[in-house]
Amino acid sequence: MNALNKWLVCLDLTKMDELLVGYVSFLAKILKPKEVQFVHIIETNNFNADILELFEDVNSIEDLQERLKDHFEDLIDDLFEVEGVKTKFFIEKGTATNRILALMKTWPYDLLVLGKKNSYIGEGVAARKLVKYVPASILMVPETARYTMDHVTVPVDFSEQSARATNLAFQLADKQPDRITLQHIYEPPKEFFPYMPGEKEKKQAHDNAIKAAAEFIRDYKINEDVDVELTLFREERMSDEIYNLCNQKKSDLIVVGYRARKNLIASLKDNLPERMSGYGFGIPLLIVKNPKTTLNLYESLIDAQ
Repeated sequence: MNALNKWLVCLDLTKMDELLVGYVSFLAKILKPKEVQFVHIIETNNFNADILELFEDVNSIEDLQERLKDHFEDLIDDLFEVEGVKTKFFIEKGTATNRILALMKTWPYDLLVLGKKNSYIGEGVAARKLVKYVPASILMVPETARYTMDHVTVPVDFSEQSARATNLAFQLADKQPDRITLQHIYEPPKEFFPYMPGEKEKKQAHDNAIKAAAEFIRDYKINEDVDVELTLFREERMSDEIYNLCNQKKSDLIVVGYRARKNLIASLKDNLPERMSGYGFGIPLLIVKNPKTTLNLYESLIDAQ
C-alpha cells in the first residue's frame, strides 16, 4: 500500500525543472499519488538583475509572480502526464528551507522532491537540514537521473524502517526481487578497534550478518528471492560502499530508511541518510521516513520559530 499520497515538488527556475517535472511524472505513474503540488520559492533578497533578465517587462514582485505562474503552469501541463492525479502550482516568498518546513503545517505532504545539483536547495547544509527536520520522506533527483526503474539498491540495517524502505522498493520494482539488491554494511565487533581485526573476527562478523539478514527477511515477510549483498566496512565512507555497489548493479534509484531516534538529543546526531543527502551518487536518492516517529523534532523546531 502506497503511503506517499501528497507530494511537494520544489522548482527553482533553472533547466533542472524540466527533468524534475518529467521524473515526478514518471514516478507518479508507478506510485499513483493522490495529489502533487509544485512550488517555487522567491528568495526576496535575490530579486535583482539576474531575475529581471529572465523576463521582459518585470519590475516588481507582483509582476514576477504572474509571469512565473504562467511559466510553471505551462511547464507542468506539458511534462506531467498522469491521469487521475490532482496537480497545483503556487508561489511562496522567503527563505527556501524555512518555507519548505512551514508548508508542512498548512499542507502536510508525504514526500518532498528536490533537485540535486550545485548551488541548489538540495545540496550541502540545506539538504541535511531538511532531511533532519522534515518529517516527510524526501526524494533527491540529480541532473543525471534516468526515467527507468530496472534496478533499486536498498541499504538496510535490519530495522523496521529498513523494512518500510524495502517494501517501497518492491512497489517501485513491480514486486520483482531480481530488480532489487539489499545492501547491509557490517563491521567486526567494536572491541577489536582501533586494531585491525583478524580473519577469524571478520568471519564471525560475516556469519552474524548472514544470520541477521535471514531473520530480517523472515520477520518482515520479505520475498526470499531478493538479493542481499553483505559488505565489510573498510576505511571508506559508508556512502562510498553504497556508491560502489550502485555502479556494479547499474542502479536507477537508492531507497534508504530513516531511523528516528528515541529522543531529541539523539535525533540531533548525524546519521547515514543525512550524510547520503550530500553525496554525489548521480542517481536519485529516496529517504523513507515514518512521520509518526519523526514529527517530534519537526514540531520542536517550528514551535521555536
